[in-house]
Amino acid sequence: QGTLLYIVDYTRLNYSTVSTYCDQYLGYPTDYLKDAGPGFYVNLWHKDDFRIYNEQIIPDIFRHLNNNDGSDASDILITLNYRIKDKKGNYVKISQKSVFLQMAPNGMPLAAVGTTTDISSFKPDANMVLSLEKLAKPGSAEENGEIIKTIYYPDERDGILTKREIEVLKWVCEGYSSQQI
Repeated sequence: QGTLLYIVDYTRLNYSTVSTYCDQYLGYPTDYLKDAGPGFYVNLWHKDDFRIYNEQIIPDIFRHLNNNDGSDASDILITLNYRIKDKKGNYVKISQKSVFLQMAPNGMPLAAVGTTTDISSFKPDANMVLSLEKLAKPGSAEENGEIIKTIYYPDERDGILTKREIEVLKWVCEGYSSQQI
């Protein structure tokens, strides 16, 4: 495992920095990922996760960035998990933490710094979790504060019923009464 550190330049669509741990969980050499750029990385995403990311998560992030309390976007830590395909074709569950370093006047990001970590051994389901957290200023008495935390379900059947509800429904289907349950 390990953590990959990156700096992405959205104006040039390239990585200015990629740390050396990429090959540990994706199987691609660091130089290959850096040269291939963000377009290559995006193509590794699980298609359902990428659909949710484009249709729901990106709009949610920008809605909150545009409606914030006057904070600079660089004060907001974005944490998201998703699935990405490694070189062998297996899906790895990733936690990505990032901060926009610079924003254009129109509110679009110009650059970001972030990390990605393989969380496959900790996350058995495919649900995606987005967390936006306001970062405290260095040296201030403030603490970091959560702005939002939202769960997204790439498989729409997930999230309809809890594990307990599914368990109870199975018992009902097996003929158990409410007293027996």
